[in-house]
Amino acid sequence: MTTHDFSWSGLLAGSAMACKYPGVLSVVIPMFDVVVASTIRQTRSEQATRFHWKAPAAFILGTRIAIGPWLIKNIVETGNPVYPLLHSVFGGHDWNAARNAQWKAAHSPANHDVTELPFWISDVSARNDWVSPLLYGLAPLAFLMTRRRRLAGWLWGYLAFLFATWWLLTHRLDRFSVPILPVAALLAGAGATWTSDRLWKKTVGVVLAAALLFNLGFVSTSLCGYNAYLTDLSAVRRTAEKTAPAIAFLNESLPKNAKVLCVGEAQVFDARFPLVYNTVFDDSYLERWCRAETEVGGGLRSRDAILDRFADEGITHVLVNWQEIKRYRNSYGYTEFASPGTFARLRTLGVLDEPLPTPSEAWQVFPVMPRGKARHLQ
Repeated sequence: MTTHDFSWSGLLAGSAMACKYPGVLSVVIPMFDVVVASTIRQTRSEQATRFHWKAPAAFILGTRIAIGPWLIKNIVETGNPVYPLLHSVFGGHDWNAARNAQWKAAHSPANHDVTELPFWISDVSARNDWVSPLLYGLAPLAFLMTRRRRLAGWLWGYLAFLFATWWLLTHRLDRFSVPILPVAALLAGAGATWTSDRLWKKTVGVVLAAALLFNLGFVSTSLCGYNAYLTDLSAVRRTAEKTAPAIAFLNESLPKNAKVLCVGEAQVFDARFPLVYNTVFDDSYLERWCRAETEVGGGLRSRDAILDRFADEGITHVLVNWQEIKRYRNSYGYTEFASPGTFARLRTLGVLDEPLPTPSEAWQVFPVMPRGKARHLQ
């Protein structure tokens, strides 16, 4: 490979990291190791006295070109190039030790019990909905290729590395094991072509054709769940809104010039109205705008202070999704301030009006009281 090739390799590796931070572990570091190992091997074969630094440097340059703009943007906006990761090293605006602990707890494995390894290996290789039985059925046959047996061994080692990092460092969701799939697919392809025997080639061809036809029929119909295959865009939009019923309700029922503060609701992609929301790892706007510095007055700021802040932000309605708040509390954690008691006190204080009639008790919509309208519920 030329220096130019290594630059492109670095560019591709950096692109993987630019898509998602775990790419540094699953792609950038392994590829850099390969580049360094190849360079050392070339240096020894040429009996050179000095290490050829150009290839690793070209790889690093390509990686920086791909991921550099994102890291710079993070530094400018947060002070941390890999925000919110490595908070203990770089710090970061709008992030603290408590939130960092919450993040790490939510994105770390529950345990490292080695007795559970067979379960997780079978989960990745067989029970996973994303995996064809042919993948790991054919991959071991790559070792039968006499000319490529060493390469097959390296690929299996890379696959094992990807599985180990997934099991050790992530919370073991399916999407984090996706980098394993192309490596397994490459091994399966090698396994499928390990011999030129005519009977073997015909047998594998029939099996692969049957699998492809089945998968095509499966993914292009409703058998795989919601499928927008060749569906009209307007129909897709209406269907997508149904996955967030509170947003769909507000799309149809809000008056003009309304703006909503969403509490617990973060699936706001299909909202057709102005809104303010925070993720589970951000400061709660509800708490920031309504909570008093002391617990005097039930822990709330004065009515005028809250209404002034809502008015400054243009907030006319508050949506609270109790179902999502419950889910967050059972997984990532969520502020206790967002509670039925808080909303009852806001109504008593005259900040929020009677909730709108909604088709579900899982979420509520409260109009914000006009500042000139005094109402104190008993």
